[in-house]
Amino acid sequence: MDTAIEKLIIELYKIKWNKEELTMRDILYELYINQEKSIRTIADELKLGKNTVHNLLRKYYIPTRPSFKV
Repeated sequence: MDTAIEKLIIELYKIKWNKEELTMRDILYELYINQEKSIRTIADELKLGKNTVHNLLRKYYIPTRPSFKV
């Protein structure tokens, strides 16, 4: 079940990407897997915390990349 903030994000991305059908998983998959954005970048873009984005990736069974510290 999507939270209120997830529903808002979905509605915003439906407009942004001109899609009628879209899920939170679709958004996260596109940003994280297809566009290869970092969790931090996605968090900033969605105005969410990094931990929240990480938890959402886990919730929707999207595999995370290893984090590298330089």
